[in-house]
Amino acid sequence: GLPLQTGGIDPYVRSIFEDRDGSVWVGTFTGGLYRLRDGMFSTITPAEGLGGHFVRSMLRASDGSLWVATYGDGITRLHGGTLTHFDVRSGLTSNLVFSVVQDHQGRIWAGLDSGLMYFERGRWHQFSDSRLAQGQVRSLFVDRNGALWVGTMGGGVSEVRGLEVRSYNHASGLVNDVIRGGIKQGPDGSIWIGTEGGL
Repeated sequence: GLPLQTGGIDPYVRSIFEDRDGSVWVGTFTGGLYRLRDGMFSTITPAEGLGGHFVRSMLRASDGSLWVATYGDGITRLHGGTLTHFDVRSGLTSNLVFSVVQDHQGRIWAGLDSGLMYFERGRWHQFSDSRLAQGQVRSLFVDRNGALWVGTMGGGVSEVRGLEVRSYNHASGLVNDVIRGGIKQGPDGSIWIGTEGGL
């Protein structure tokens, strides 16, 4: 790959995704957010309204808004040229955000060090269910059937499907209860989970 060390771009990349228009968004450890489009980089940093420098996850929602999860500074939403910042003062239970996804009903879900939250009708809500795997929520994934998969730091993984919550851990066959990597779905519908002990 090509290093991002030219032009003052932070080389410590934490997240990356390709947008619908072919742009590549790059979230970094200390440099905020970069957008590569038509061979040129542009930046969004706290000076331009981004919540913080350490970008952990990004999401392009169905309404066209871009959601950016930062570690230490909450979540920033970019929509129609307007940046909106969400943190503990605006309803989050923590500013340490690891992951953001959107479910099939249009809700935005956030994985935080304090658990799982969702954004609906303009407000953040804590998702509380005793069946949910406990611990920092490090990974989120919505499968093709609409189930939300929740990976935690030490509590295993949960599958949230409507009102039904199923959790899996080492005791039930998971390789390891620390979910550090991503959660993805294979062509055959199987769910792949990256743990500290392997897949």
